[in-house]
Amino acid sequence: MKHSKKFWVEISGTMVVVIVGGTIGFTMIHAKGTEKESAYQETSLQYGDLELAFEEDGTTAISTDSQLPEFSVTAVTMTVEEVYVESGDSVNEGDALYKLTDDSVEAAKEYYEEAVADAKDDLDTAEMNYETGVLEVQYTYQSTLTDAENADASYSASLSALDATVAEKKAEWENAKNDIATYTNNLANNTYYTEAGVEEKEAAVTSATDAATAAQTAYQEQKEAYDTAKTTLTNDLAALQNLITSADNLETSRDDITTLMEQVSQDYGAVEAADESMSQAKQNAEKAQSDLQAAQKEAESAKQQAEQAAQQATKKKEELESKLSQLESDYQQALRDAVTKQVSIENEYDSTVLEAQYADSTYDATITTLQDAVDSAQSTLDDLEEEQNALLSLEDGVVCASQDGTIASVTYDADDTLVEQQAFVSYYNTQTISISVEVSQEDISKIAVGDTVSVAISGARTGNVEGKVASIASSATTGGSVSNVTYAVGIQIDNSDGMLSSGSSANVTFSYGTVEDVYYIETDALSDIDGTTAKVKQYDENGDVVEIPVTIGESTEQYTVVVEGISADDTCLIETEE
Repeated sequence: MKHSKKFWVEISGTMVVVIVGGTIGFTMIHAKGTEKESAYQETSLQYGDLELAFEEDGTTAISTDSQLPEFSVTAVTMTVEEVYVESGDSVNEGDALYKLTDDSVEAAKEYYEEAVADAKDDLDTAEMNYETGVLEVQYTYQSTLTDAENADASYSASLSALDATVAEKKAEWENAKNDIATYTNNLANNTYYTEAGVEEKEAAVTSATDAATAAQTAYQEQKEAYDTAKTTLTNDLAALQNLITSADNLETSRDDITTLMEQVSQDYGAVEAADESMSQAKQNAEKAQSDLQAAQKEAESAKQQAEQAAQQATKKKEELESKLSQLESDYQQALRDAVTKQVSIENEYDSTVLEAQYADSTYDATITTLQDAVDSAQSTLDDLEEEQNALLSLEDGVVCASQDGTIASVTYDADDTLVEQQAFVSYYNTQTISISVEVSQEDISKIAVGDTVSVAISGARTGNVEGKVASIASSATTGGSVSNVTYAVGIQIDNSDGMLSSGSSANVTFSYGTVEDVYYIETDALSDIDGTTAKVKQYDENGDVVEIPVTIGESTEQYTVVVEGISADDTCLIETEE
């Protein structure tokens, strides 16, 4: 680290101490009996990959495992008669936890006997439906394919000639009507004039006329400007000549002569510019007149083309109108010939073909539906029997511990009613350490359940340990405004070696990505941070501290990406109070 020499400056009672070019500068300000002393530590941009992370603090705790009921507690009301344990008790698997009332247990047994019997009946019905349904769907499938094959041959032979005749006659009549309508519409709407572009070409003539007029006007204006510039040059030349010839002493008139010569030079430049503009304006006027003549010629040609097209359309329209009645009569006759047979044949054919098209999917869907019904009935029966067995395993209605361990919490008291999905008890799980931290609304979207975190635990001799995000609260737990809303996040750490304990302070580091090949600076060097903008302090050429605006990107508590505003060679200042 380099250090520079100090120098002192005193102005109107204010004394400034600055270390120039070193890592630390001190500024002491004395004003109206007050004193403020600031120190600046120098820093600069760093380049490379920046790991994005944030930290939160919490306290370690022993995790718990819950023992949930393995049977329904809502089908009938189940009531606790006696509680045998309390929090902190050590139990072995099979030890008594609760006794349920005999009435509750008996009511539950009766429920399961009826429910299991109903489920078996439902399964038998589903299996019978499956067997008969498969036979029916197989028969229907084969019949559909056979009918479709025969229907296709019959349909093709019976209707091909009728369809061809009807289609031909209808097409001739419809085409004639459509052509007549098209010709009529085109004539009424001046379509042929539109297709020939008459309106556009006439508009082009108008535009060309305006352009020619404007170009001629511009030429006249440029000519007048040229004449004016030329007159000004002539007058200034005469004034210069008169000044030179009338001066008694050229030395004393030098400034006036020089000024007038500069004016003459400007006048000459103006004449040249005006002459060039006038020549260009003349060329533009001549071209605009040529364009006008060409546009007029194109407009006349378009009118002739449109008139010829309209005459041809009128002639074709009259020819078709004379034939239209006979064409309609021919089509109606073809329809009468086909109507007695065509309707019934087509309906039968369409129905058969449609059934054949969907035969495979219909077969598969039917089999799937039948099998789903069997599977659903079997699953329901299996679940009920499993729950029934769990209930029947209770001796005298006593709920026993499912594992060895220490009781962390006891949910129910005597006379309480069991609630679905609510544990009987929870056990301390010393194999896992949990930590609950509050994460801000700004950071919560950066993490997900299953993410790996690094945890520093106070007093731990093993250094940082690895943990996992086990849970993220779906609703905020603290804060009222956007700036201080937080969400509870649960962290779990493997403690199978028993090295960790509860009640220790823990710092959790959440890493959520890396930005590569970026410039970044210590976050403490930034001030007035507002979204993507901030300011940094630097010394100017006089040694004064100034603020420079910068654009920033991703940020952590320690570092922030700088997008633009300063370069790698710039030295920035971190202010610290002395």
